[in-house]
Amino acid sequence: MTGIALASMPTTTPTGVATEGTRRPRIAANPVPYWNRDGRSEKSVAVFEQAFTEYAAIGFSAVQADVPDGMCPQEYLDWIGGYGLAPSLGLFSSPFDETVDIKEEVERAKRFAATQVELWTAR
Repeated sequence: MTGIALASMPTTTPTGVATEGTRRPRIAANPVPYWNRDGRSEKSVAVFEQAFTEYAAIGFSAVQADVPDGMCPQEYLDWIGGYGLAPSLGLFSSPFDETVDIKEEVERAKRFAATQVELWTAR
């Protein structure tokens, strides 16, 4: 099972030059089925490498942005670019209930949002 999101990217001319102000749709895959297996979560580089290799092989051009811990946004962009992939917006998930420290969770959400902004402004 693969999650799919719609995104857009600059339209290119026949010579591959991006045209200003125009976008074309692309389909982004969500790697959740790779990092959430057997009831455990593993967002490691090795897990994402498997997902990105398979996504690129079947023709996806984008992946939901889920930057592994310890990797900066520019490094992530370079890494997924090596698979021919671009980032699509990532989604923040939290129960925001008594099972989490709400102050820590709000800070985690802020860091996540800042990373997403950096990914989109660096493109």
